[in-house]
Amino acid sequence: MKRILALALLLAGCASPEGQPEHPLAGTWRGSKILKLSTIEYSFGSETGYWTAGLSDFRYKKTGGAQERCSYSLTGRTLALTDCRLAGQYTRIP
Repeated sequence: MKRILALALLLAGCASPEGQPEHPLAGTWRGSKILKLSTIEYSFGSETGYWTAGLSDFRYKKTGGAQERCSYSLTGRTLALTDCRLAGQYTRIP
């Protein structure tokens, strides 16, 4: 009985309507252009595509293009991207 209850609680947590938590980089950022990062998609001006991030690298793929990579750091509300086309400092827009 205890195992069934534990399994039911585990499955209920996996099937929650919220799904996965939002990534810390997800949001709208103001820099030279507005950078919008949703759960997996990004937009930078009129450019759109998909993105993912590791501990210090930000990878993105423009729709119909090749994957590109940046280094990034996040300090409070400031996102700094370096070594790529999107390089610059961005401030989170609430």
